[in-house]
Amino acid sequence: LYQDYLTHDADLSNENAIAEAKDDVHDEILLKRQLVKKVFGYPITIPFIISDEFCERFCYYGMRTILTIYMTEKLMMSDNDATIWYHEYVALCYTTPLLGAIVADVFLGKYLTILILSVVYCIGNTLMAVTAIGRWFPADDVIKDQTDIQPQMWGPLLALQIIALGTGGIKPCIASFGGDQFLESESGKLQQYFSMFYFSINVGSTLATLLTPELRSLSCMGEYTCFPIAFGVPAIFMVLALVAFVLASSWYVNVPPQGNPIVDVAKVSW
Repeated sequence: LYQDYLTHDADLSNENAIAEAKDDVHDEILLKRQLVKKVFGYPITIPFIISDEFCERFCYYGMRTILTIYMTEKLMMSDNDATIWYHEYVALCYTTPLLGAIVADVFLGKYLTILILSVVYCIGNTLMAVTAIGRWFPADDVIKDQTDIQPQMWGPLLALQIIALGTGGIKPCIASFGGDQFLESESGKLQQYFSMFYFSINVGSTLATLLTPELRSLSCMGEYTCFPIAFGVPAIFMVLALVAFVLASSWYVNVPPQGNPIVDVAKVSW
């Protein structure tokens, strides 16, 4: 009985220590929210987060708008193959947010997840633009490998998988990360933030959808089309998104990982 008492007492001490640590973190977060600079009544970090989202959405929709045309005209895919790869890419873009959310909620937190996978996103877009410069293999030296993928397709197809991983890390984190910057008493400003956030998504996607096809129709590098520029401009916007996000690093309120319901359910099921 005495041993059981000691064990119970130790468990209570551990629980109290954890509760005190959580209270300390909560107080630290609250203090930073109170002390952060304001711009037109909003935390100074909000313009950077909205700018990041605008540039990221411009990048995503700009590249996606001309993707099937690039596959059929530049990579010489059949309409059927281009459709398959396009939808594989889009499906992956909407699946990887589950992974990004788990990584942010359980391991890294929103800030590091957004930062690291934004770099991954930039790498994918850069690869997409660079591999669009001319043919990587002579036209008469196209040998299909065992997966039936022509050699010159390795760059774009690899880039698409990298981009899908990058956007998956950003998509579930960035909006809620902006919400973390507000005090509980700023619910009105928080609602306005979400309105501006989703407005920036629509503006970025609309501009990209209108501009990128025009860039593709330019002549460059001895060709009648200019896919390197059409992919390069969205890649530049993604770099700008990363820069905008990093510039406000010292002002962000970073809420530590607090667990993910998917992981919790999996643990119970297991």
